[in-house]
Amino acid sequence: MDTNTIVGKSRNGFAALGLSLALPGLGQVYNGEVIKGLCFFVLVMAAHFAGFALAVRLPDSRLFGGLLLTLSLVLLLYLGIAAEAYRTAKEISHAYILKPYNRVYLYAAIWVLGALLYLCIGQYTRANYVHFFKIPSHSMEPGVLAGDYVVADRLCYQHQSPQKGDVIVFVYPDDRSKVFMKRVAALPGDTVTLPGGRSEKVPHGRIFVIGDNQKDSLDSRKFGTVPLADVMGKIRVVYFSRGAEGVRWDRIGKIVGAVKDGNRH
Repeated sequence: MDTNTIVGKSRNGFAALGLSLALPGLGQVYNGEVIKGLCFFVLVMAAHFAGFALAVRLPDSRLFGGLLLTLSLVLLLYLGIAAEAYRTAKEISHAYILKPYNRVYLYAAIWVLGALLYLCIGQYTRANYVHFFKIPSHSMEPGVLAGDYVVADRLCYQHQSPQKGDVIVFVYPDDRSKVFMKRVAALPGDTVTLPGGRSEKVPHGRIFVIGDNQKDSLDSRKFGTVPLADVMGKIRVVYFSRGAEGVRWDRIGKIVGAVKDGNRH
């Protein structure tokens, strides 16, 4: 045997498991299977991205199920890859020859790179497909409650303009670091009645928004119309809800519908 060859002990199954839980595929790298590890990492990222991109195209009644299926699939892949790393590590003989990349600092570097890639994919998904928000205020009650966690469809308005009755998220005109959620009350060209009885036509490229709880809502009646370019997405479903009374199980999966003839549908 070459005297310069570094011979290690058997791979530690729990080390492989921990590394793979830290980053899908990293446990395989630890086991000397770089290509397999890379493929597993790409598989998890692709499942995450493709799942959300496809789920957001589903009708409202199936959106929550599609998102839940995506998360379940990603979790199963994640755990399966970790289990595979553990099993393989236990099978590797005591004569495992250490590779140049079997170094703690290289594992750390791979983790940082993988985490950055994951964050980039997550940011792209949130910017173009689906975003999640927690509702802090009572301005949209009773349709949307404070403590609801909602899904915003970022893809919807890439192909069409907001419609009257849509519940949207948008950049707050007076503080662009904040995001507001209101209902579209009037479209470009519509005439609206402002406080004091004055009528005004909604300008081109802008919309008029109002909170359902009009007595406790900061909306277009106070800050004016909202540019269409500042609309971030359409609120479609509640995926979780928690209030002072605890988890509101009956609201999970609730569709945030439009208003028709004074009633929600």
